[in-house]
Amino acid sequence: MFDSSSSPSRLQLSCLLVVILAVAAGCDQQLDIMNQPFACDEPSDCASGYVCDEAQNLCVEIGTRLDTGPPLDSSTDASDTTDTRDAADVSDASDATDTSDVLDASDATDTTDAADAADTTDTSDTDDADSGGGEIVPEVIIAASSSATCAVVPSGQAFCWGANDVGTLGLGFTQNLPSEDPVGEVSMTNLGSATFVAEPGAIDGGGSTMCAIASDGNVYCWGGNGELLGSPQAVVDEPTPIANPTGQRLVQVSVGQHHACAVSDSGDAYCWGDHTYGQLGSFGATEDVAELQAVATQSLDPGEVFVEVACGDRHTCASTSQNRVFCWGDNSNDQLAVPDVASTTSVPRVIDSPVWGRTATLTQLDASMKASCAVVDATPVSTHTIYCWGRNTSGKLGALDPGHVLTEPLEVEPAANAANVEFRRVSTNFNHTCAVADDGQIYCWGRKEHKLGTVFPSISGSDIPHPDRPIDGGRQYLDVAVGTNHSCGVSVANEVFCWGHNENYRLGVSGPDTPTPQQVVFPSR
Repeated sequence: MFDSSSSPSRLQLSCLLVVILAVAAGCDQQLDIMNQPFACDEPSDCASGYVCDEAQNLCVEIGTRLDTGPPLDSSTDASDTTDTRDAADVSDASDATDTSDVLDASDATDTTDAADAADTTDTSDTDDADSGGGEIVPEVIIAASSSATCAVVPSGQAFCWGANDVGTLGLGFTQNLPSEDPVGEVSMTNLGSATFVAEPGAIDGGGSTMCAIASDGNVYCWGGNGELLGSPQAVVDEPTPIANPTGQRLVQVSVGQHHACAVSDSGDAYCWGDHTYGQLGSFGATEDVAELQAVATQSLDPGEVFVEVACGDRHTCASTSQNRVFCWGDNSNDQLAVPDVASTTSVPRVIDSPVWGRTATLTQLDASMKASCAVVDATPVSTHTIYCWGRNTSGKLGALDPGHVLTEPLEVEPAANAANVEFRRVSTNFNHTCAVADDGQIYCWGRKEHKLGTVFPSISGSDIPHPDRPIDGGRQYLDVAVGTNHSCGVSVANEVFCWGHNENYRLGVSGPDTPTPQQVVFPSR
């Protein structure tokens, strides 16, 4: 309980300093912050632009996070961890799957420390990614499909680069872009007055398809999977709305190989596309469903709702408001972590795992071909840990030996070089995984290729089965998204860098394959 008679908080001291500086400068303009009540019992006690932190009985500015609590927002629940994932592209012999990643929707910039806010533009300072007071939400949101990447910027525009032979870039045509201009702006013809949403989890890619949520609350998809796109055409080269008979406003989307799912602002989950393996989680669905189908909820407790959904190639997992994980679809490689399901199930099944329980916070999910991962913030001591389960192709799950099947969630085990590293974001794909550490550096592991972002001269063999060393460049990052043979990250300066194979300019630049992160430059906007 906040005691107004106790020592002043950092926020109060910061506000007092603003007032003193304004008076000293002879400023005649009345500062709004002088009239803000800091103690509160209910939301009406706070002025516009502020919200009441009921745990502390203190008015704080929207988006500000107290050191002892989660970030506050006037319209979203602090436990909302919406974010996005991805899956596989088995139609491409060299690009077998895909995933993307998204930041925790509950993450927020710590505005109580002016020094930290200023440091977010310094890509050479490795001490600012985690100042202990909060996390920074990127302004640029990225997602990767098998051989392409897209980014949504604050203006509501989207830009894509990489392979476009089946319209994955959403440009309104299917020709690949030239080397001198490898980044294109996504068509907004079908969006009307709406724009794309630049929020974590609002865009994702899988296989040869991209899906993104627009400001009208609907999801728009484009690319090469007709059944997933709700279209009889094999190729849809510009964003097309998915039928939403529920009318619910969608806030997070995830794309698999031939299916996709989304979560609404009321906590309902919906899926569409191929239902061959039960991956839509709906009793009434048949194969190739072209509109949103509600995911069955009979396994949820009263009042429990979905928070985030993650689509693998043929399975789906979702986290709930009670910090539980449910999975459904194909379980041939234990990617559901449900031992009594021999093959497939269309009924969401809870993972009975002691590693997180209801005292920990599930901050992010991701899924890929035959595997799933979760980032867990354990309590009472905050420790960010990745747990994965399913097929450990090339050691991408970071536990046991490459090729093993993890029948239950196991903790990712860093190598000796990264023994004390904790991770807050993860993105996994066909045979590699990348994660953002608490200090902002990115670590990648799995198949030892350029997509891991660095070289490992002292490690023999074809795989790097554990997080070992950060990618090259020494930058801090906020998010990461991996395709089949490339990876991309958003830096603290909201710049996008990519590394790995550069076929069809999937790194956003012309040039050879490289493990060195290359900056992607968007067309003038």
